[in-house]
Amino acid sequence: MMQVFNNTQKIEIQNFLLDIYHNIFNDSLQNKTALIYNGNHISYRDLKLNISKIIAFLEQQNKIKQNNIIAICLPKSPEYIYVVIACLLTHTIWVPIDIDSPEKRQQYLLKNSQANIAIAHKVIKGLKTITIEEIYQSTITPTNLYTTPPKTLDSSASYYLYTSGSTGTPKCVILNNLATANVLEQTINRWHLTQDDIFIAITPFHHDMSIFDILAPLSIRATLVIPTINQRKNASDWASLIEKYKVSIWCSVPAILDMLLLIALPYQIQSLRLIAQGGDYIKPSLIQILRQYLPNTQLFSLGGPTETTIWSIWHEILEQDKEQIPYGKPLKHNEYYILDDNLIPLPKGSIGTMYMSGVNLSNGYLLNGQIITKDFITINIDNKKKIAFKMSDQGYIREDGNIIFVSREEGYLKIKGVRIAASEIESIILQHPTIHSAIALTCLNPSTDYSELVIIYQLKTTQNNLSSQMIKSYLQELLPISHIPSKLLEVNEVPLTVNGKIDRKKLQYIAQETLYPSNKISYTEREKEILHILLDINSSQNTKISYPPLSSKLLTLNIRPKKILQLSKYCEQYLNIKTNFQELASCITLGDLFRYIEQKLL
Repeated sequence: MMQVFNNTQKIEIQNFLLDIYHNIFNDSLQNKTALIYNGNHISYRDLKLNISKIIAFLEQQNKIKQNNIIAICLPKSPEYIYVVIACLLTHTIWVPIDIDSPEKRQQYLLKNSQANIAIAHKVIKGLKTITIEEIYQSTITPTNLYTTPPKTLDSSASYYLYTSGSTGTPKCVILNNLATANVLEQTINRWHLTQDDIFIAITPFHHDMSIFDILAPLSIRATLVIPTINQRKNASDWASLIEKYKVSIWCSVPAILDMLLLIALPYQIQSLRLIAQGGDYIKPSLIQILRQYLPNTQLFSLGGPTETTIWSIWHEILEQDKEQIPYGKPLKHNEYYILDDNLIPLPKGSIGTMYMSGVNLSNGYLLNGQIITKDFITINIDNKKKIAFKMSDQGYIREDGNIIFVSREEGYLKIKGVRIAASEIESIILQHPTIHSAIALTCLNPSTDYSELVIIYQLKTTQNNLSSQMIKSYLQELLPISHIPSKLLEVNEVPLTVNGKIDRKKLQYIAQETLYPSNKISYTEREKEILHILLDINSSQNTKISYPPLSSKLLTLNIRPKKILQLSKYCEQYLNIKTNFQELASCITLGDLFRYIEQKLL
């Protein structure tokens, strides 16, 4: 299975497979600690012996074949890493399976990826399974340890990762080693990573950011700390691991970092010299706390969907980034474009859809053994045709060349760094025999300042007796924990727009006000008029409106660039003030927006 998309000329990228190979099989490094797990230090010698035994066992079982696909059905552990490296060194395609997800979902992931071997702790139904215990208990002793260096990097399929799909089922993204190598090389160089660094594996191993956690340390002879099953969700344990092992590099989604900072004492995390966070909105207030606790620590934002390999855009967060954290600039050998609906590049400051082209492109999607190229389209830039990935993100290019994220395409949600298609949840909940309608959306939890997943539902008849807990229990049988709503709200009817579509914006207001009540706020008449513009509210309905709090984020309220432009014209026509569209679009909350306009009126 070869890469479908390749816009780049021949480029030189460091072969991380050779680096890992030499680091593992270099006798002079054997006593250095590679992994730390449950208090045990696992040396590069131990790594070599375990990986070699897995490879020898697979070879004896005749399981190393070009068309074999190995499903890794293991918890976060050293054994998981042994299998990943064994697959990489033998050029065997591998796919991580979230073993905490419901069995029905796991079966779909396995069937769709066409895995024919599973490596696990227990037998996987309907699939040839090799248990780790079986490998360890075998009498195979690899007399001739794996000594053939891996091939030169290419763009053929290397591993699969699943991400949420707009069709209601997970999408299987095909990733390759060339793109992976580019991320590793650019990151290792820019972050000045060395063998003295200590990493910590916070991200679940079936998420794309974890690829960096696993491969970067082994590429540079560094050390990776792996939290145990009991430690993986406990921020107090993370703080203790950081303090005990002097962890220097942290990568996670913002919500996980926020959890750490809520629990950790400042002295426990002083060893962190670099903190990178991506996959979701980064609160400026979180950056302020980091600056207070760790004034000398480098801070980075990371971005890019799974289809663009680990991360494809980044920004070093500097002192001037106080009100807004840029999405950033693309990694080397990649390009980001802001295009209009006709695929024409937009000038700086104009909001459009993000497209990414370059070496980081994945190979497409796998659906029942076939490569699907949906969302990978041909664009024409400066009379040159390129294949680019169309994202669900809207943004613009700032004057300094940094891309600023503005909003996300309707139908896609971001919860704690996980991209979720609303339709994936809705299609499952609508299978329940008593539910007539269901809408997945996000609401802002004012106590945490983070978005939470909410389901609004309508029952088929009023006689149906179905509690929120019963619905949650039903969903937990079919969806991963990331897709389980924090709250549910029953409504008697689902409001529609004038076009007869579900009025998601109105439902979002109802859910926000009902589930996350805030103190009643007194708005001026001018502020109400602005809200009416932004929220599509008829002025004659004033007495029936529950206005959102000033802390409400514009993105959470689903306020699109078109509405910002409408507001800009209103300010000029009725308030006699000129506003800068880019400055208006950079406002984060309603309060920010009102303060900006008030300053212009002075």
